[in-house]
This record gives sequence, C-alpha cells and structure tokens, in this order.
Amino acid sequence: MAVIEDQPKGILPAPAAHTLRRCIRHLCGLVLDESRDYLIRDRLLWVIDKYQLDDFVQLAAEIDKGLNQRLTNDVIESILTCETSFFRDPHIFEAMRSHLFPHLFKTKEVHHSPINIWCAGVSTGQEAYSIGMLATSFLEPPFGIYRSNVSVLGTDISQNSLAIAREGLYRSSEVDRGITRDLRQRFFSQEGDHLRVLDDLRKMVSFEHLNMVNHFSHDRSFDLILCRNVLIYFDQEQRQKIIDRLCQHLSTQGYLVLGAAENLYGLSTVLQSVRYGDLLCYKKYLDG
Repeated sequence: MAVIEDQPKGILPAPAAHTLRRCIRHLCGLVLDESRDYLIRDRLLWVIDKYQLDDFVQLAAEIDKGLNQRLTNDVIESILTCETSFFRDPHIFEAMRSHLFPHLFKTKEVHHSPINIWCAGVSTGQEAYSIGMLATSFLEPPFGIYRSNVSVLGTDISQNSLAIAREGLYRSSEVDRGITRDLRQRFFSQEGDHLRVLDDLRKMVSFEHLNMVNHFSHDRSFDLILCRNVLIYFDQEQRQKIIDRLCQHLSTQGYLVLGAAENLYGLSTVLQSVRYGDLLCYKKYLDG
C-alpha cells in the first residue's frame, strides 16, 4: 500500500520548532517543551496557509523578525488555550459568597469606599460577569443590604476573546451550563439562540487588553484578584514576576485567588494562605 507523506509545509523541523517555542515564550510567556511540538504544528498550520508561507521554517523566521504584528497576533491567539464558563468551579464562588464578599462589603461600607475586583486571564468574560452577578446579590434592596460601588475589571492577552467579552453575547447553551433560571432572567435578554448580558451588569464590568509578561500598572488597587489557571503556563521566573506585580496592585486585607492546580510554593511573597471551605486563597495582611 502506498504511503502518502505530509506536504513539506506540514512538517515541523526541529530548528523551526525551537525558534517558535522561544518566540512564543517571549511573546506571551507560555513555556512549551519538545513534547508539545505537535500542538504548535496543529494550531499554527492554518497561519501558514493564511499568510501564504512556504512552511514552518518561513513562519518561524517571520515570527522571529517580529515585523508583522497581524501575523504575531494570529500566532498568539492560536497557541493560547481559552477555556472558561459561567460560575466555573462552584466552590470558589461559594467561598466568595459566604466569606470573601461579606468581609469586603462590611469593611468598605464602613469607609464608604468602592470594591475593586480584577479577573486576570478572563478569556471571553464569563468569570467577570459571574462575579458581577454575585456582587449584585449583596447590593442595596431588593437584592441586598449594601450600597458600595463595585467594579470588575477583566484582562486578557487575547484580543479575540476580549471582543466576545465586551459584546456580552453568548450561546444559550453556554449560559445554561452555569446559570440558574433566576439569574438568566435577571441578567440576560434573549436574542435568537443567544443571550446578551443586560446593561446593568455590563456597567459594572469592563475589559482591557493585558499581556501578563509585560510590565503592567493600574491607577487603583484591587480588593480581590482572581488569576486562575494562568500561572501554570509560566516558568518559575515569570511566576515570581507576575506575583510581585499582582501583590503591588492588591490592597491590604485583599485576597488573591489562583487556580486549583496553582500555588505560591517556592515563590517569595508577602501573602499568607487562608482557607474558606474548599477554597485555599491568599490574603495580603501588610503592605509590601
């Protein structure tokens, strides 16, 4: 039986793979070893076709030059894994409802100051909107007893994901995965087979582009930062830099929530671990 070999452009030579791994790490911090070369090949083959390149060797050379920003953006968008849903990991939101939010609202109510929340690596926005929905349950009647101003900032490196988040338009099946009927009626309007986030919630939530590898600064501190399933893609050096920057923007008595598979082991930090139910998170007790 005849064996049909891959076309040359579908072959990922070792030198090109090495260059692409190095460029990807530089561009977005994602650390890939040789065992993930199949992922690079599968996800970037369409980029070669789109830009009418000869093969992966030419793609690697073009990325290494860094002269074509559209090409660079397509590579970043393709290589990233964007996985999210509304109220993903319910135990985290239960801990926020029963412990973190009551503490924040009571403290801020006394000082008449706003509550600022940051979702880093927010992808297509479901996490930020989920937090906004949860926060609403604590606000003034008929939904709650507090009057604090709450703002939720979502950031991500993916411009495509942020466009979806800002649009606030999701398939009904996406919403039904984590949203109760009451929340669906309260915060969404039907548009065909999609649901759109209503303006009251959208006013609470904003989105910005941010590459966590680069230096970043905000004009305010945050009382709660969620950076879930982001650090796992970085090496130890990058993790330390990112945690340092997050700590600089975390207010005293503020909380940092990481993903279930992430921790601060081996990192230097002013944060102390605290457990609320099934959630292990980190609290900043002192400025540093």
